[in-house]
Amino acid sequence: MWPINLLPGKVYVYLAAALIVFSAGATSGWRVQTWRYALKEKADVEAKLSQERLQAAEALRKTTAVIQAQNAANQRVAAARRDSADSYARYLGLHDDLAAAKLLLSTASADAVRKYADASGVVFDQCVGRYREVAQSAQGHASDTMMLQDAWPK
Repeated sequence: MWPINLLPGKVYVYLAAALIVFSAGATSGWRVQTWRYALKEKADVEAKLSQERLQAAEALRKTTAVIQAQNAANQRVAAARRDSADSYARYLGLHDDLAAAKLLLSTASADAVRKYADASGVVFDQCVGRYREVAQSAQGHASDTMMLQDAWPK
């Protein structure tokens, strides 16, 4: 090896230039790698953000569906309560009519009793028809309930 003081002056210039070029190349390579890593990180963050947005949208959709189902159920309960109150009022009216008819039938003529029996038959037929409607509605409700339970995601 040559001692350092024996090297010609131009060699130092070439060595300095080579060191500068090597440093610039290494620095540039380092920066390129940093940019690539940053781009990869950015893509990963964007993918995670996109996934979180999809999950939030799905959660919102489910929450909205639950709220709508609860509102519909509340409306059905309110309608059932109104129908129940109406039915009870009709029951009380019919009960009072029957109590009054008992008193009147004991003193009524045979023709009046026949007319009352005919009218009672009509009322009975109407009651049977209404009870059939209620039974069909209940059967439809049971069928809908089973369908929802079977279709519900597990």
